[in-house]
Amino acid sequence: MELKAQREKKILEIAKYIISNKATIQMTADKFGLSTSSVKKYINNDKNLKSIDYDAYVAVKEIQKDLIKTGNYVGGKNGIRTASISDFEAEEIARTMIQKGWTLEQASDFYQVPSSTIYDNLMRLKDSDLLNDLKCLFKENKNINQGDISSHASQSISK
Repeated sequence: MELKAQREKKILEIAKYIISNKATIQMTADKFGLSTSSVKKYINNDKNLKSIDYDAYVAVKEIQKDLIKTGNYVGGKNGIRTASISDFEAEEIARTMIQKGWTLEQASDFYQVPSSTIYDNLMRLKDSDLLNDLKCLFKENKNINQGDISSHASQSISK
């Protein structure tokens, strides 16, 4: 088989794989042991797939377009944060923190949720009395912690 025929056969194999599997460029490259740039060259270059089998070229382009739409949709949702703690859970955490006098770090250790996530969710509480109690707790904990820092500083200075 001559070189040109072998090349055309490989290009058609790649196109059929993309069409039958709705494969991405990366998946296709991995399957055929090629670089992604080679796969792109085979399917995008006018002298390659388009001139060998126009219908396959159109089908591949449609699949690529669909994959790009899906990728953009999923990629766009990646940056959107949703509350990982329900309002009910946030209220329960707040009540427990107030009852036990916990810091955010203690609540984080107990609930195995980052303290920043707990704080963000607590600040969205709709119960203003509960929110005020929390703010007082944070203030008390801050004063206690600053007192600890001051006593440590004075101890290290006196040594």
